[in-house]
Amino acid sequence: MLSRIAQWLRRRAAPPREPSSPTPPAASEPPVADVAVVPVVQATPRRRRRRREPGALPPELHAQRLLHWCQTSGSTGEILAADLAEIYLHQCAWDLVEPLPWQAVAVELRRLLGGRKDYRWVERDGTRHRLRVYRIPPPPRGDSTFLELGAWLAREMAQEPVQLRRAA
Repeated sequence: MLSRIAQWLRRRAAPPREPSSPTPPAASEPPVADVAVVPVVQATPRRRRRRREPGALPPELHAQRLLHWCQTSGSTGEILAADLAEIYLHQCAWDLVEPLPWQAVAVELRRLLGGRKDYRWVERDGTRHRLRVYRIPPPPRGDSTFLELGAWLAREMAQEPVQLRRAA
């Protein structure tokens, strides 16, 4: 049994069949040359990446901002992913920023927190569920002041000062 590709290649290599009984064209129709009819196959559309609006914050900054929000508001320790997604929506509403899809922010947040995916058993309505948790560390020493979005962005986007060394 030949595969479909082999069958297709055989048909393609074979000379075109000639009609057994050609019919003369009607008097009112112009003569048409014999042309092989090839079915047109629609190309499968490629999935496109969502593009951000110009000036929109990338998911990395959304995740950093969410981490800052949680650390300065006292929400440290283990937080369920569903609760963190809700906190993210509140934070975006506070900052007047269009929220990104949660998955994009969650991926970047996981990278910020060490790259591990942690789960915890939670009992709800008498049933145990294994749910995703994020371990939010306490803020770094001396960085527990909540900053508004503008001040926070200015701090995060500030370039490191360049230290020049003298040649020996």
